[in-house]
Amino acid sequence: MFDPYRKWLGILPKDQPPNHYRLLGVELFEDDLDVIEGAADRQMGFVRQYQSGEHAVDAARILNELALARICLLKPAMKSAYDARLRTQLAPVKPEFPQGPLSFEDTQPGPRSTASKKKKRTPTRAIPPQLLIGAGAGGLFLIVVAVFAMTRGQSRPAPQPSETPNPVVATGNSANNDSTTKPAIATPSLTNNSSSDSILWQDSPLVTEPAGQPVDLLKLIDMTRDVISGRWQLRNGVLTSSEQGRLYLPANLPDDYQLKLSTRRLNGVEGLAIGFVVGGRQGMLVVDGWSGTSSGLYVDGRDNRSNCTATAGKKLGTAVNDIVLTVHPGHVHAACGGKTFVDWHGAPERSLVDSWFGMVNRQQPFLCLTTSKFEFDSASLIPLKSEPPLKPPVRLDHEVDLLPMIDTDRDIHYGIWAVSKSTLSSPDGWGKIYLPTVVPEEYTISMTVERPANAPADYSLGLGVIAQNSYCQISSTTEASGIDMIDGRRWNNNETRLQGPLLNPGVPVRIAYTVTKSGIRMEADGRLVINWRGDPRRLSLPAEWAFPDGRRLYLGAVRHLKFRDLKIGPPIDPPKLPAHPPISVGKPLNLLTLIDPARDAYGGTWERDGLSLRCRGDAEQNRLSIPVDVPVEYKLSMQLARTDEGSRKNECLYVGLPFGSSKTFINIDGFGSTGGGLRLDLGPGRGYRGPVIPASGSRNLTFLVRKTGLQVMSEGKALIDWSGNPERASYELGAITPGRLLSLGSWHQGFRFEKLELEPLPPTSFPVVPSQAVDGKLLPLLNVQRDARRGDWKLDENGLTCPASNESRLRIPVKVPTRYVFSAIVERKGTVGDVLIGLVVGGHPCTVDIDGDGGSRSGIDLLDARRFNDNLNVTCRKHGAPLLAEGQKVAVRCFVLPDTIVVTCGDKEVIRWHGDPRRLSSRPDQIPANVSDADWNHLCLGSWEPPVTFRDLELRPLSNQEADQLLQSFTGIYPLTPQVDVPFAIVKNGANLTGQ
Repeated sequence: MFDPYRKWLGILPKDQPPNHYRLLGVELFEDDLDVIEGAADRQMGFVRQYQSGEHAVDAARILNELALARICLLKPAMKSAYDARLRTQLAPVKPEFPQGPLSFEDTQPGPRSTASKKKKRTPTRAIPPQLLIGAGAGGLFLIVVAVFAMTRGQSRPAPQPSETPNPVVATGNSANNDSTTKPAIATPSLTNNSSSDSILWQDSPLVTEPAGQPVDLLKLIDMTRDVISGRWQLRNGVLTSSEQGRLYLPANLPDDYQLKLSTRRLNGVEGLAIGFVVGGRQGMLVVDGWSGTSSGLYVDGRDNRSNCTATAGKKLGTAVNDIVLTVHPGHVHAACGGKTFVDWHGAPERSLVDSWFGMVNRQQPFLCLTTSKFEFDSASLIPLKSEPPLKPPVRLDHEVDLLPMIDTDRDIHYGIWAVSKSTLSSPDGWGKIYLPTVVPEEYTISMTVERPANAPADYSLGLGVIAQNSYCQISSTTEASGIDMIDGRRWNNNETRLQGPLLNPGVPVRIAYTVTKSGIRMEADGRLVINWRGDPRRLSLPAEWAFPDGRRLYLGAVRHLKFRDLKIGPPIDPPKLPAHPPISVGKPLNLLTLIDPARDAYGGTWERDGLSLRCRGDAEQNRLSIPVDVPVEYKLSMQLARTDEGSRKNECLYVGLPFGSSKTFINIDGFGSTGGGLRLDLGPGRGYRGPVIPASGSRNLTFLVRKTGLQVMSEGKALIDWSGNPERASYELGAITPGRLLSLGSWHQGFRFEKLELEPLPPTSFPVVPSQAVDGKLLPLLNVQRDARRGDWKLDENGLTCPASNESRLRIPVKVPTRYVFSAIVERKGTVGDVLIGLVVGGHPCTVDIDGDGGSRSGIDLLDARRFNDNLNVTCRKHGAPLLAEGQKVAVRCFVLPDTIVVTCGDKEVIRWHGDPRRLSSRPDQIPANVSDADWNHLCLGSWEPPVTFRDLELRPLSNQEADQLLQSFTGIYPLTPQVDVPFAIVKNGANLTGQ
């Protein structure tokens, strides 16, 4: 007979019928609501996949039982009564093992985490004295996983509850463990000594000195107590798993420890994962994931394929493999067969575990497999001494030659590099090498780079830099140069892209990379290539260039390159702009006198022609930068004419204009003089039709740039007249020049500029945002010209309406409380599509997606880096019909606490989530053009495709009483089949929260 308890939840017949705790897979009498809620979500999410199969009846029954257990344990009054009855039932049971000499709590020097409350546990099993090597803060869990072939149709049972304490690990420096405060992690220091030895990278050896005796974890396993799912065998000291299974390891770990595994894969092609805790934060190491193609950690919201720890190639052989995982707060090191493949330094908060692998008991280590079978000859745990804290960096005040300091045995990471006294040569294929220097707070890396005269057409050069603890790469290829990556966008698809190759065969180029607190700059032969300013947290590193050690600078190359005069020094000043007379309203500046074509041209042939400037149009992209700082609001006037030069006739003029905090792009007479316009919302925006610049004769153009909009005039006639926030404006990548400077350009077309003048304009501004909403009403605060980030929104007596477009977006300029409810009446007026609500949760932005996937799914987007429609995203909700029917007015309410999101549509509960807000993030393509810091700290509205009207927008804070009531009031009963909508839980004695 089919036993759903055992097959799905791992509950043996002797434990049936299960109590609520056993059913949810949490510890007996667990009092942490986060743990209970998370366990219910996981168990119910797993069982729901069987609702439409041959065991649909069993699935419906188990789901109802899970829902009742959830309701009971999340309501304090019901839980208290249930616990009392359960204790009475369990009281006569005699302990299986004699009392131990030491309680779990007695061994804890401090709380494991300030994020949740922990209960005291009474020991029921004696612990051998030789295994009592103490405990530190933060419980480790260990996973061995055949990663990324996640067969969700297989069993995912819950653990066996037990009050049996775990063996405890004591460190040799337990006297220092009285405080939960961890030492700050910083980068190595620099001295201001003139000797090069003072900045030579001298990696402090990995601390592996034991602070206690090793623990043989295999000897501690109790198969009855510790097996969660699958068929595990422990014979003659060897642990063998099935292809599907989970097993707890009965141990707790200190802050500093080393885990050693000797394992062999018996079948399958998938690798394994090791879950751990670093600095009190869960993490996961993947070895040979994705069928042996990638290994690394889960950090920064990304899996082991797409973050800075990703390394390619198989690590596990066919014989026994020794895997050593060393963990210190802020430092994770992994080696296989004695070879390091991860050496990561960073804040523990950056680490995470794939939501599918998260176990209910986060204070106990465990093993887990999904599709491959493994054999473990040994599994030992060694407490270690603490790593010394690193000193903070200081400013470097001298320049040092790095070439003589390179040690190929120490510094080469990949490829065969050749080093002589004066030249470093990269391999003909892929190559990566560390630079032998510590990383100052601010610095300039300079080098002379040359491609051989007979070099292949393609090449790639990359410098890995660290800016305020964020890693990124500055890339230069045959296609373009830029920063790799910004907001998840590669070097050829973000605002730093400069079109065209930087290196030509046989021509040496002097390149300087400067990193400061305010941004990153790159210059080639004294000419600006990149000038980026922004929040370093927007930077990241592409997986294919990732290095195990996140504290070091590196060089990367594809194809043979030669490097000379490789130096590090203090940050150099940016190139100075030429001096010019002061400008003021009514006194324009003649820009033609400032331009030096040899210095300012970035593409094509530009030259002075008497008092005018001439572009020959001999390149596809002819570009020139105008070296002057522009006012915030200004007028640019020009008189120009076409010439007979260039491979095409009647083609366009490009004008790059600093606009707001960034830059925009005006196309005049594009597409064969059929029209032109202003680029908005990362695409075409306001425009005009027909030619403006005649084939013969000159034309006067005027560009009026203000904080509130932009106008383009031709001979006094308006071509473009647009009002709106400058952050909506964008430009065509590669068509303008670096930095916040004016620029000119053309497409295969020659031009002669006879006049070019700049003049300041009187200041303007949008209406001031009121300091706060009146009675929580938000619509009176809005100004669509100021607040729209994408799309042409309208605000009238009918409400706030967004257009039918690919992701309209509007910012609500009001500071949100820590705890709040945001509500709106929403009406969809067109085709089915996503309605987007941007929330701020615990200081982290996120996006709620309603009626995505053609109206069939809703959820929180990018929770644990998973899309809203991903079945592994615990907030993904399937519904049989759109929640927002066309033409119907539906009340949407978002209840937000620092760690909680509850979203309702009408009488349906759509989303219910509770967890660490650091698990939330936003997609790069949801970031508005020219993003500002304000967008990360305000509510947003939007849609994908359908026009939507929002009415009665309200925001009000939640009191502590209301917040507690909210957490306790929603039952969270889920549908019995995927096609049935989620019933809304009416809040008793809380009509003010639900509006009912």
